[in-house]
Amino acid sequence: MGPLKPESSSISFEPALDLTIGELADLFNQAFEGYLIPVSVNGSWLADRIRVDGVDLGASRVMLHRGERVGLALVARRGSAARVAAMGVKATARGKKVGRATMDALISESRSRNERRLVLEVIEQNTPAVQLYLGCGFKTIQRLLGFTAKNLTPPADCPADELSEVDVADVAQLLSANAPADFPWQLSGESLALLGPPHRGFQCGEAHVVLSNPLEEVVWIRSLYVPQELRRQGRATHLIHCLFHAFPDRVWKVPIVFPSRVAKALFEPLGFERESLSQLMMGLELP
Repeated sequence: MGPLKPESSSISFEPALDLTIGELADLFNQAFEGYLIPVSVNGSWLADRIRVDGVDLGASRVMLHRGERVGLALVARRGSAARVAAMGVKATARGKKVGRATMDALISESRSRNERRLVLEVIEQNTPAVQLYLGCGFKTIQRLLGFTAKNLTPPADCPADELSEVDVADVAQLLSANAPADFPWQLSGESLALLGPPHRGFQCGEAHVVLSNPLEEVVWIRSLYVPQELRRQGRATHLIHCLFHAFPDRVWKVPIVFPSRVAKALFEPLGFERESLSQLMMGLELP
């Protein structure tokens, strides 16, 4: 399939599906060169993110400026919602309105599929990107934070034997059934259900967590679940203390996708340090 409808005499698009995973990974790296967070991906990593995030390569777009590939936009789709999972433009094409033309096209295509909502996350400190999305009609839904913890000593009354291992799919099912409507895409049950080993799930009482491989030096907290009626009772805190006992001397990471209203109340009192960057989750309703 050739380039799709030109948005101007110089900007056009082609389906990401027309490129190999290796070509997409190379273009991804070029499009995010000089980004606020260092980016270096390979085809294997990108293929895994496409799978877990539900990216539709047929709906995703490669941007061309005067016939040259200058960027890409990955679009994920679930039910009546879609998400701009990533969008980047090469440095040589920035300032040429490629980003705005791309967003206009993605919004139009999302409407044509009868999707009701388009969401995305953007680094809050990336002012040009934030202004672009605001100019396209997106509104801020919530702020997302990330954290790191090192060398934390848990209380003695949180023994590791209180933990029991559970299937990641079981935690995913709980989240799918009970998470609020504004729960971030990456933390959702639908995303967790596609994670396989070495990711592991654990339960402490009614609190549940999904981790990256806890046998490694750095462990990522992928998602947490506590029933609504039991929140703000210290159950998630107790669970994390038990994890510290079970897997000592780890560096614990919380990705920058946790809602601030939850993350600040949970992780800061535990001694986690907030990451310098934050994200905004933004949405556009598509009537």
